[in-house]
Amino acid sequence: MANGGKDDNGSQFFITLGPTNDLNKKHTIFGKITGDTIYNMVKMAEGECDQNERPVNPNYIKTTHVLNNPFDDIVPRNLEEQNEKKIAEEIAKKPKKKKSKAKAHKKLTVLSFGDEAAEDEELAEKVNKEIKAKSAHDVVKEDASIIKEEFKPEEKTQEDEKWVSKRVDGEVNLNDVDDLASWMRTKMQERNEQIEREDKEKIEADMNERKRKVMSYQDQQKVLMKELNELRKKENVRIEEVAAKKSKKEQRLDDNTLFGEFKAEQELYKEKTAGNKFTKADYNSGKVVRKNREADTMAMLKGFRSTLFDSKEIEVEKSRDWLKHTLQRETTMRDEKLNIQDLEAKDMNRPVDANRFDISDPRNPLNMRRRGAK
Repeated sequence: MANGGKDDNGSQFFITLGPTNDLNKKHTIFGKITGDTIYNMVKMAEGECDQNERPVNPNYIKTTHVLNNPFDDIVPRNLEEQNEKKIAEEIAKKPKKKKSKAKAHKKLTVLSFGDEAAEDEELAEKVNKEIKAKSAHDVVKEDASIIKEEFKPEEKTQEDEKWVSKRVDGEVNLNDVDDLASWMRTKMQERNEQIEREDKEKIEADMNERKRKVMSYQDQQKVLMKELNELRKKENVRIEEVAAKKSKKEQRLDDNTLFGEFKAEQELYKEKTAGNKFTKADYNSGKVVRKNREADTMAMLKGFRSTLFDSKEIEVEKSRDWLKHTLQRETTMRDEKLNIQDLEAKDMNRPVDANRFDISDPRNPLNMRRRGAK
């Protein structure tokens, strides 16, 4: 974490992955990260930072666990429990205020119409006591036969009108509580039936919509398949028509004897000239008269070989004539006087004559080895 200023480390701590000598004598080491948690620190180090080396997306440490506590005698403080105890003690020390149970009374005698207002107040209290004496839920629990009663549709409207008129006129009495409970029960049942009916209609509408979509998809698929089958049928009909026309044309040509003979000669010509380098114009001009293609090829190869060998022999004879030529010059008187042996070079490697002296250095290592070998 970055500090606020120079030499400022208040309520902040650092987590380093390497040596930080510049933090010596400025910060205190109070812990070390161990175990697999080091991978979390490596992941935090990969976070993106801005130009001030602050993280763009700050990392938050939610929980920490002490794996190895070297100070067993130190007990950590629980500030929450201490605060709760202090608050409880302060509440206990405060004196409790007694609530007055006296009810507030309206002083109606001050008003000019105080007597009439007092009578109305007494009448309202009596009516409230009568209504609170017995609720509709208690009546429903006591009389279970009300739940099983079935009401006709035409009676519902009459009951509704009756209770609405009574509520407007203020004629609801304690005797009508049972009827009120049954009316409320009927209303709740009608509401539940209406909700169920609406849910059912919604589900049916969804199902119908899905069926309609499925049917539309199926109809589209059927239309596409129908169009595809029609195209295939048209293509098959076209192929059959082309084949029929071709067969009719071939049949008509086969019926013609002259064309049949021409076609047979053409096929024979193709077989004979298959792979030949000569064109039709060469055959028509008379340059090519041979009938057997293989024989013609072999004859041409032999002729080429014979011409090649003949040219080589003539060239060799011409090139070797100078070897047979002898140099002849005119003899002179000087040649007659000279001896041929005198003209020959003396061979220094010939055997040593016994009458000749061996001129060699006996101290020479080579001569010494020769003497030892002898």
